[in-house]
Amino acid sequence: MTEQREMLADSFKLGSKHPVPIIHIQDVATGKIPSTGSREFSGTLKSGESVRFIPIRKESTQKKRLLSIYGILSNTASIQKLYGLFKTDKDEYAVMEELQGDGSPFLRLDNAFTANETASVVDLSRNQRLILCYEISLIILYLHEQGFVAKVISDRSLFVRKVADCLVPVLSDLEQARSV
Repeated sequence: MTEQREMLADSFKLGSKHPVPIIHIQDVATGKIPSTGSREFSGTLKSGESVRFIPIRKESTQKKRLLSIYGILSNTASIQKLYGLFKTDKDEYAVMEELQGDGSPFLRLDNAFTANETASVVDLSRNQRLILCYEISLIILYLHEQGFVAKVISDRSLFVRKVADCLVPVLSDLEQARSV
């Protein structure tokens, strides 16, 4: 019972079965919190994950939507991960998996259509390209099975990373998804 209380004390619950953990300052290994205004910034958690701190307004529909959608969906390998909620005295941030930037193994799909070292569609065989398309369709199927419809899916909201000889897709920008 004590473990459950501790988990609830360190999580943000939105009436779903998926509480969102609270990220404390001692959980952050690197990253500089902006001193003026709430702006996005990158960092690393002590557990080693590269993350992006995305400002969200306290007590807003955007906050509830983002945390509830990603709280439910981000446990799959194909959806951008939500690590938790980070709070300062003035601002709150969604701590999301870093999909862009130096050292990231991900590449936005629109950039993957050029020859590159990170993740290139150009280097894939026809079968590998079909597998990539199939995996993207499985992401959409999963969203629908969970009761969500993505408002916008494009080559700018899909990222890919190279695993062995294949590209694995990851969907982001689900804040505007609709519940059905």
